[in-house]
Amino acid sequence: MVKDSVNKITVTPAELEKGFKQVVTREGTKTYRIEPPTYRVVSEQVKIRPEVKRYIVVPAVYEDVKETVTLEEAKTVLDQCRAAGTRYSSGTGAMSFCARQVPAKQEVVKVKKLVSPETVRVETDPAQYKSVTRWIVDKPAQAVEVTLDPEYTKVASTEVVRPVEANQIILPEEKRQLQVTRFEGTARIVSRQTICDPDINDDLVTRLQQSLVKRGFNPGRVDGKLGKRTLDALTEFQTANGLAVGALTLESLTALEVQ
Repeated sequence: MVKDSVNKITVTPAELEKGFKQVVTREGTKTYRIEPPTYRVVSEQVKIRPEVKRYIVVPAVYEDVKETVTLEEAKTVLDQCRAAGTRYSSGTGAMSFCARQVPAKQEVVKVKKLVSPETVRVETDPAQYKSVTRWIVDKPAQAVEVTLDPEYTKVASTEVVRPVEANQIILPEEKRQLQVTRFEGTARIVSRQTICDPDINDDLVTRLQQSLVKRGFNPGRVDGKLGKRTLDALTEFQTANGLAVGALTLESLTALEVQ
């Protein structure tokens, strides 16, 4: 996973409509021709725009992190090499191997980790008011009754037609496919111990040839030389007795009773 899932919030702002509001600036009253009425001035606050809330989306914060992924585990491989005694066994199919350690293969992957999710901050625009001055009757008129009509004025105002809306969706996590190789089971190497070249001498070969002749395998002339006929006779003996074939091994010398 290279990116966590996160909540995505979309905000539809409020829909406002501008218009005018009719406000009474002078009340109607009755007066008289003999004694006119008296008035006093009054100031009051008229709301011309209601309180409006705004939603502000604060984006999510991510942090880049490096993670090490093992693509291929460490393993042991066998490389063909030249071991003691096998150079005399050409044509037999015998081979020697050297073990070599191959280190694991790894890759550093850049991953985005979610530090803080996306949030919404609410801001409120306060309501707006306008000071309106109007006259009110302080003392009504006496005598002849006179009716005074009220006076009106239009004040610009803003009304909320549709309130603000916030919708939330979940964005799924992002993943990256990596090919990883894993090994099952345990490797097992089967080997036989051979005679090193410096330890192969004429006396040892002579006793080997004599033991082969004694058991009915013909190594040719008993001359202390490890030649083709001697190796062929040794191979026949090893095959007949279920031994490893292709080199002068210690198990073969033990089976031939050669010290």
